[in-house]
Amino acid sequence: MTGRAPSGGGRALFALPLAALLLAAPLAAQEAPPVDTIEPPDQALESLERSIAEEKARQAEAEKRARALKAEIDAVRRELVAAADRVQDREAALTYMENELSRLTREARQMSDTLDRRQAQRAQVLAALERLALRPGSALLVQPGDPADAVRSALLLRAAVPAIEASARELAGEIARLAEVRAALRQQRDRVASASDALAAEHQRLNHLFARKRELLAKAEETSAEVEAHLAQLANEAADLHDLIDKLNAERLALAARALAPRPTPPPAPEPAPVETAAASPKNPPTSPRADQLAALSGLSPGEAKGRMPLPATGRVIRRYGATDPDGGPASKGLTLATRPGAQVIAPFDGVVAYAGPFRGYGRIVIIDHGDSYHTLLAGLGRIDIAVGQRLLAGEPVGATPAEEDSNLYLELRRQGQPINPLPWMMARDG
Repeated sequence: MTGRAPSGGGRALFALPLAALLLAAPLAAQEAPPVDTIEPPDQALESLERSIAEEKARQAEAEKRARALKAEIDAVRRELVAAADRVQDREAALTYMENELSRLTREARQMSDTLDRRQAQRAQVLAALERLALRPGSALLVQPGDPADAVRSALLLRAAVPAIEASARELAGEIARLAEVRAALRQQRDRVASASDALAAEHQRLNHLFARKRELLAKAEETSAEVEAHLAQLANEAADLHDLIDKLNAERLALAARALAPRPTPPPAPEPAPVETAAASPKNPPTSPRADQLAALSGLSPGEAKGRMPLPATGRVIRRYGATDPDGGPASKGLTLATRPGAQVIAPFDGVVAYAGPFRGYGRIVIIDHGDSYHTLLAGLGRIDIAVGQRLLAGEPVGATPAEEDSNLYLELRRQGQPINPLPWMMARDG
């Protein structure tokens, strides 16, 4: 019995590994991926290349939409330049009309006051003459007093009548002139009201263009982000392809289908509906000659544009570069313009917005970088319509002065950080 024990024990010991192998086989079968789920390397590579080609097509489509948006933004910006120029033209015309209205009002008031005084004087003279004329000649002879006084009164009456008649004719002429002035005053009020309505319409159009520009810029940012995302995805796909090729060359191992499956491609973005740009719309008025002059500044350096830049707002220069401060402060480093309330402010030259917002001692300011170490500072704004980093065209609106009387706009031109006289760079508006 002892001789058979080792044999039986050996069979038992041999059966244990065999049983373990038999038990482990189903587990191994469960952990290993099915053979039919493993994609051959060549097919995986082809699938990945097809995914990359689709990404490239999507990238090209996104870039195409970005170019179309840029063209539309440029068209809106050109229309903004023309619209701002029309606003400034109407502001200048309205300011002239209002000044003429004030002059006519003062003239009518002065004439009316003068006529009232002269009519009061004539009324007193006529009353005295009337009393004198009511006395008959015989009564003058028998009334007590010096006969010479009676004769003198008669002579005075005879001499006064022609003068009174001439004065009456002059008075009638002055009354007719006052009627003409009052008629001109009414017409001027109508013209001012019409010009105010036209200016309000231009402002409304300008606000519409601002809204359209903001919408297009937002779309452009979205499209730019989409292009960047596609580029990043394409780079990732390219990296995956490189890794795959390395693995195929090094080990030629089959990869799991889940690892090699191409990244789900989102459905292509819908084609944007065609939008009629501001420049192409038949309802838009033609651009002004001045807007065409401003467009000709594109591509020039600030030095080459000397004498051709527009003043940023319509108004009177009330303080020049280098003028002393009446309160004893430092000399002026720029120009100060007296503008109408809420006057439109434009960029004097192409550039990029370097700063836009409040600044101590200056109020709301805008700094524009024109390149070649030239910068423009606009201070005293009541409203700012642009943002930092935005590119501007010469004549493009940037904001408005405060909507209150005695509005002033300060303009400063700097070269290499030092203020210079901006007046030689500016171009006067016709009229």
